[in-house]
Amino acid sequence: MLSSSFLLRSKRIHILKFSILSRRIPKARLTLKQVCRACIVSLVIHLNQELQPLAIDKPYIQTLDPLKLLSKPQNVYDISFRKTLSVVFRTLGGISLALFRFQASKEGRGITHDIPFPAQTRGVFYYHVDPQLPPITGGIRFRLCDSLETFDMGKDLHITDGKLWGVSLPRIARLDRLKELARFLIEEGLVEGDLVKDLRKLKHQGLPSRFVGLFLTHLSQPFVLDLETTALTIHLVTRTTYSFTLFHSPFYSTNPVHKPYFGAFATAAYGLVVLLSSS
Repeated sequence: MLSSSFLLRSKRIHILKFSILSRRIPKARLTLKQVCRACIVSLVIHLNQELQPLAIDKPYIQTLDPLKLLSKPQNVYDISFRKTLSVVFRTLGGISLALFRFQASKEGRGITHDIPFPAQTRGVFYYHVDPQLPPITGGIRFRLCDSLETFDMGKDLHITDGKLWGVSLPRIARLDRLKELARFLIEEGLVEGDLVKDLRKLKHQGLPSRFVGLFLTHLSQPFVLDLETTALTIHLVTRTTYSFTLFHSPFYSTNPVHKPYFGAFATAAYGLVVLLSSS
C-alpha cells in the first residue's frame, strides 16, 4: 500500500502536469476521458521512476512458491555482507517491504547478535514446509544457488552448522510489520488465512516475536542441540496454544568433580538426548 505522503505528492505532480498541459493548449477542450488518460499515464511514469531504485537496491520477490520460481520467473540475488535486507513484493493491496536480518543467536541471557549475511550468499528466497510436520512449522528460507536451474542441487543457508536461517510462520504472523508478508503467502496459496489468524491470537498467550532456543510443535519432534549451551529454552507452539520451558545448565556443571559435556551438535528429542562425546 502506498503511503499517504506519497499519494499527496503524486497528486500534486498530476495537477501540475495537467495545468502545464492546459496552458500549452488554452483553446482546446479536453474531455473527461482525455483528462483521466493523461493522469493515468503520468501516474504510471511516476511509479516507474519511484520503483526503479527499489529494483536495483532491494530484491524483488515475484514468488515464494518453489514450484513457480521458473515460471514467474524469480531473479537470483547476491545478498552477501548485508546486515539488514529489505525485500520488495506486491500483494493485491499494493507494493510492500519486509526487513530480514542474518541472526546468530546465543543462549544464556537471551542475547542475540546481528551479523551480516556471509560471503557467497547468492540465491533465492522461498517458502518451505516439512511434509512430515504440521503447517505451523513452515517458514521462509534462502536457497543457495547460482541459477534457478540449480535450485534443487543447492543448499539452504545456515546460521551455524546445525541451524538453518529462516523466518518462521509464527514470527510472520506475530509481527505487525510483517502482516503484508503474511498476506502475500496467503494470496500465493502457501498458507491458510485461518492459520495466520489463529497464530496471531497466540500473541495474548505470550508468543514471542523471536524464538531464542528451540521451536517445537510436539514433544517427540527431533531437534539439533548444542551440548555446550548453558541454558536451554524450549518453545512449544500449536495452532491454539503456546508455552515454554527454561532449563538452566542442562549439560553443564561448574562442579570440578563433574566435568561438563562437550561436542558440536547432537540429534535429540524432548526427554531423549544422544550425546556426541563426553568425559
